[in-house]
Amino acid sequence: YLIAGDGEEKDYLKSLIKERNLVDHVFMLEHITEQEKFSLLAKSEIFIMLNHTLGSSDFEGFGISFVEAQFLENVIIGGASGGVVESVSHDESGFLFDLESESVQDEVREKVNYLINTPIVRSEMQSSAKKYVVQNFEIESLIHNSKNESIT
Repeated sequence: YLIAGDGEEKDYLKSLIKERNLVDHVFMLEHITEQEKFSLLAKSEIFIMLNHTLGSSDFEGFGISFVEAQFLENVIIGGASGGVVESVSHDESGFLFDLESESVQDEVREKVNYLINTPIVRSEMQSSAKKYVVQNFEIESLIHNSKNESIT
């Protein structure tokens, strides 16, 4: 597993990786460039970012990271909050979870294992992920969808 990015959770994540004896399995890349990000997404198959709402003022706005990952054919594992709900097609291009649920850790673990152990399903969802982005977020689709909505 690769963790990219830099932020206030970095030290906590490093200690958690060490505490759980995952230093040979989980790698922290810290700050990466846009080019490195897209290279990693192009090589990955599952994108996990468990976004969640903090109070009433801090939430994932649109979910561009999820759209980028899907365009590069990653199945999404994310939180069902903010704009991500509109950015991901739940059960088709990924799985969104209520992070307030007491069983969320088990639910996420179960879905990740399911995706790892069922390559046919993972492959189908990867294709669905890219199709979802093309149909809903590419400029031509947005214009077409906008025209159709204004006709009705």
